Amino acid sequence: MLAKVEQSDYLSVFQDVSNAYTQADEDRLLLERSLDLTSKELTKRNQDLQTKIDEASLAEKKLKESFALLQATLDSSSEGVLVIRENRHVDICNQALLNMFNLERDEFDRLIGHDFFNNLKPFVKNFEAFKGELINLYQSDDEHANFTIELKNKKILDCYAVPRMVDEKIIGRVWNVRDVTQLRRSEQEARYNANHDRLTGLPNRTLFRERLEQALKLNHRKKLGLAILFLDLDEFKIINDSLGHEAGDELLKKVSDRLRKVLRDEDVLSRHGGDEFVLMQQGVGHIKSASASAERIIDLFEKPFELAGKEIYISTSIGIALTPNDGDTHSLLIRNADMAMYYAKSRGRNNFQFFSEDLERLSSHRLKIKHDLKMALERNEFHLVYQPKVSLKDGMIMGVEALIRWKKEGKLIPPMEFIPIAEDYGLIVAISEWVIDNSCRQIRHWIDAGFKDVKVAINISPRHLERGTVLSDINKAVKKYRIERKNIEIEITETAIMDDVNVAIQALQKVKDQGISIAMDDFGTGYSSLNYLKRLPINVVKIDKSFIDSLKDSPVDSAMVFSIITLAHLLEYQVVAEGVEDQETMHVLKTMNCDYLQGYFFSRPVSADDLSSMLDSGTRLEF
Repeated sequence: MLAKVEQSDYLSVFQDVSNAYTQADEDRLLLERSLDLTSKELTKRNQDLQTKIDEASLAEKKLKESFALLQATLDSSSEGVLVIRENRHVDICNQALLNMFNLERDEFDRLIGHDFFNNLKPFVKNFEAFKGELINLYQSDDEHANFTIELKNKKILDCYAVPRMVDEKIIGRVWNVRDVTQLRRSEQEARYNANHDRLTGLPNRTLFRERLEQALKLNHRKKLGLAILFLDLDEFKIINDSLGHEAGDELLKKVSDRLRKVLRDEDVLSRHGGDEFVLMQQGVGHIKSASASAERIIDLFEKPFELAGKEIYISTSIGIALTPNDGDTHSLLIRNADMAMYYAKSRGRNNFQFFSEDLERLSSHRLKIKHDLKMALERNEFHLVYQPKVSLKDGMIMGVEALIRWKKEGKLIPPMEFIPIAEDYGLIVAISEWVIDNSCRQIRHWIDAGFKDVKVAINISPRHLERGTVLSDINKAVKKYRIERKNIEIEITETAIMDDVNVAIQALQKVKDQGISIAMDDFGTGYSSLNYLKRLPINVVKIDKSFIDSLKDSPVDSAMVFSIITLAHLLEYQVVAEGVEDQETMHVLKTMNCDYLQGYFFSRPVSADDLSSMLDSGTRLEF
């Protein structure tokens, strides 16, 4: 019974063990299945993690590439770019910005995360003003900013900022910075050139007008007085032509430098063009003070100017206009001062004159003459008269001088009244051409009448000689009227020749080479050099009337006339004495071996018909 129990128990134990093993196998299988599932999950998770790592690496790479692309894009711009957070800490900038501030990249990197603008103090010229602009920007509601800063290295930067927005909130700003140094300098240079004379650096007409108008407004309120001094250099053309335009320009610069030395800070000196300067002086409202200023300026020209290795002397003529009597506008004051300057020149140069109402009346008269002169040729108001030249050997008429006359509305206008005006306004060349044409036409008439040897002297204007068309105008008339050049003589004043001797010699030589006689008129009044006199291609010397008038009473003038005649004969020139009005003077000239005389003693200027009668009847000088 016991054995059965033990066997049963044994079987039970074995059954339990078997069950245990079975359970263990099941547990083992379950564990294996569980481990297998966990391993797969881990593998999957590892794979997922690796994928995320790969994606993160790729994203990082793309981010680096994007950042590099962004930096390269920014660096490709010639304008500076700066990205700033709202706390003014810096994020990024481009190479152009670094160049503007002369910063290296590592220097800039050290500023990242710091207030960038405070670190600009060593670079910005007026840092406090710049800082004020920034404070205003960050304290105002204005999202945009635009201002200019100047660096200590003289660069000028134009700065423009736009906001960086996230969810409609400003998180910082992007700055665009342009180097406008050259642009601003070009603008400044353009403004300067627009308002200043390039040669002397003085204000030009435009700037002078602005400053004068401002001064006139101030003067109107405070009654300070104001003077305009209009300066013109005397005989500048001679220096310009003889030494060249470069020397002339250098002289103008030296003149302006010398004038600056006597100016007050409030004075304004302008170059109006050519050799004209205009000076404005505030607080100079009286003749006495204006005269003192003019005298100081004239004294400046007493010392020579060093020019092209030579000492050059030059003077100036000055016209003065004062407020309020001489005008209270820019144009009126300049015009009146200019008018007074021309009057100073007519008074012998190297002096100053004040504007007056008489000058204005004279100017109005001159303008009327100018207007009427333009119409005179069209209306055929000119005519010629002829004054004989008589030989002191046989008393016969050897030639005549053609003299222009102007008869307007029945009134004869004296040549001395209209010829200078025609010279000043550039009308003299047209008048001179008319004289040449009509003189040659009259020569044709006299030749046809049998007076083949008559010689007509034609006065040539200095302007006409300068123009260089005298010979062509004569040849045109010679061909037109079929006359010979030996019947023509041209007269040119000594002063005109001395204005530019070398040019005059060349022009006159061409005329003489064509067989046309040349006479130097008004000899003795132009201070000609004997060195030039012997070089001049002339045939005749005409002694000025001023010497002839005092010939009988002045031993000095008598000696001078005798010397002129003797010198002229040595140079193989013939001599004509002008303005002979009495027999005694005629006899003195004859004893001095003068060749010809011209004057009222023999005949006044007469019409062509009257001269024809004199030639026809054989009228001669009675000794």
